[in-house]
Amino acid sequence: MKTLFFTLLSIVWINTYIFCQENKKNVSELDNYRSLKENNKIFDNLLKTYINNNDLFDIWYLDSIVTYNHTGVDSFAIAKISFSYNAETHENEAISAERNTSTQDWKFIARNISTYNTNNDQILNIRYVWENENWIKYSKYVTEYNENEEDISETNFYWDTISNDWIKDFMVEFEYNEQGLQSQIVLSHKNYESQEWESFYKEERKYNEENLLVQQIQYNWDNQSLLWVNSEKLNSFYDDGLRSNDYYFWKINKWEIYKKNMEYRIDADTIGYNAYSFKDDSVWINDSKGQFTLNEKGIPTSQESYRYSYETNSWFGDIKFESFSSTNQQPSTYIKYRWDYSKKEWFFYEKTEYKNNENSFTFYTLTSRYNENLGEWYHYRSRLNYFSKISSINESPANSKPKLFPNPVINKLTLECEGKDSSRFEYAIYSLQGKLLEHSKMTKSNIDVSMLNPGLYILKIRSKTKIFTAKFTKL
Repeated sequence: MKTLFFTLLSIVWINTYIFCQENKKNVSELDNYRSLKENNKIFDNLLKTYINNNDLFDIWYLDSIVTYNHTGVDSFAIAKISFSYNAETHENEAISAERNTSTQDWKFIARNISTYNTNNDQILNIRYVWENENWIKYSKYVTEYNENEEDISETNFYWDTISNDWIKDFMVEFEYNEQGLQSQIVLSHKNYESQEWESFYKEERKYNEENLLVQQIQYNWDNQSLLWVNSEKLNSFYDDGLRSNDYYFWKINKWEIYKKNMEYRIDADTIGYNAYSFKDDSVWINDSKGQFTLNEKGIPTSQESYRYSYETNSWFGDIKFESFSSTNQQPSTYIKYRWDYSKKEWFFYEKTEYKNNENSFTFYTLTSRYNENLGEWYHYRSRLNYFSKISSINESPANSKPKLFPNPVINKLTLECEGKDSSRFEYAIYSLQGKLLEHSKMTKSNIDVSMLNPGLYILKIRSKTKIFTAKFTKL
């Protein structure tokens, strides 16, 4: 399934953070789209579980999630989400409810039904709200794919209670290059007078030979000239795994630089960065700075960033966090800090601890907050994830790619993928009990399974846009 959700963290890559967060006014159209999309998909995202950041939908499914508030030594349930799955109709359902802390009564809040095609790509999501003891249609979005299973359009609808019909509201369209990377995004809204789609925002992207983003140009539609007008531009440069960015805005008839940031290496695992803004008098001034560490998968495990105040002529803390994993690379602890403006130092704010079961699923999270006066943590909120085991394994359709042979196998499984480069795939091998045995990137067209004991195994192969599932027998 697409749009993977990791329950450990939602961490934005530092360069994207600098570009998007500090220029909200200039990319508001795309931000609004992303926000709308995420709000619609929140329940669908929660259906997805993970093992070492690799989904195992065919063995374990989320049954329910219960959230608790903590007061002293007591805790009480305040929210829950229940899930159901229909293999015949390819539908997943999530129903959320909240608890009235005064009456202790539960009340339905929302209901999401997601429908998938035979390739496990989501094609429809409908959201309902609970009103007058009934589920009322609220919104839906429809997703279309090309022959490469790439998302080419997403259309958002809202339910009109007067006409009792779905009304088209918003649409985003995607184009891709030969490597399967997004090369263009166009946002449109419906003109309710003409009943036609009107495009208002476009983004074009270019990549280098290593498939790294080197240029991103944003356009706005001009209704007077009926042309796309330059808005902002990002140029990116790479050197020894480090990235530098130059930011431009379109002024009358030329691009003018207004910001830049540069990365530098502090040590093998830590990268620092400095960002500067450009003033009218041709002087670069401090904007922000920081450093972050990455794990072997390129995910930030810590970040500490600062912004510069010209009112006080000093740096102040912006973001700081640390995340830790267990010996088997499962999430264990995430600590968030806040900045004390009077003391000019960081202080503990929030800590989340994760408990994983024998199948590497996170079944319990406990969030605590720090009492600076007492110098100790107190429990704030917790969450229990309940899982159901599926007795049968739904393999990918027979006509899906890639294909694996021989099966049964003695030493090496060969991967056959028509028209696709297998080196762009990742694979994971699991036991029937859901234990992760091996996880790696494809470097050639075969997988060495000689180290496995004889028996039946599950293979997950992840491409850019989908996950393939297959069973194989090791002799």
